Amino acid sequence: MDEEESYKNAKKRVDKLKGFYEHLIAYVVLGNSFLWNRGHLACDWSLWQTGQAG
Repeated sequence: MDEEESYKNAKKRVDKLKGFYEHLIAYVVLGNSFLWNRGHLACDWSLWQTGQAG
């Protein structure tokens, strides 16, 4: 294995790890924002579902 092939393999591994962490960060940020919004809505959606809203 020559130096150029080693470099290509290392770059491929780094790109895979980078993609994994980008998706992980997006998952955590979006997941937390959905949970935060769920807890801070102006009305209780369960009342709408049961017809008791208003």
